[in-house]
Amino acid sequence: MRKPKKRPARTEPEPEIDPEFLAQMRKLGLKMHALEAQGEAFGLAPHLRELLRCPKCGLLEDALAGGALAVYYAGQPAVDTGLRFERLTNKKFLCPSCGAQVAEPKFEIPPDFFKP
Repeated sequence: MRKPKKRPARTEPEPEIDPEFLAQMRKLGLKMHALEAQGEAFGLAPHLRELLRCPKCGLLEDALAGGALAVYYAGQPAVDTGLRFERLTNKKFLCPSCGAQVAEPKFEIPPDFFKP
């Protein structure tokens, strides 16, 4: 079977983006970021990162049905301990229970997720 010939890529000019539109989108993004931080401060589960679990002591974050954040130990009832993981860097956190560093897990879609 012959391989099809590769066609040269089309080079179309980039569309002009209105600077006013970009400024408005930036303002909107900053407002959304502030609201997310405010929600976390009020005890809502984070939406901009994956939930954490300490591999050393089993302390984990969970999002309850109403969106509230609960932090409890694996194998225990889902009753919030009041403990919160402390952000050290963009992707590293400190476990409030045992002091271990916890890396934010990568978001991965299971390979069979889209199969019927």
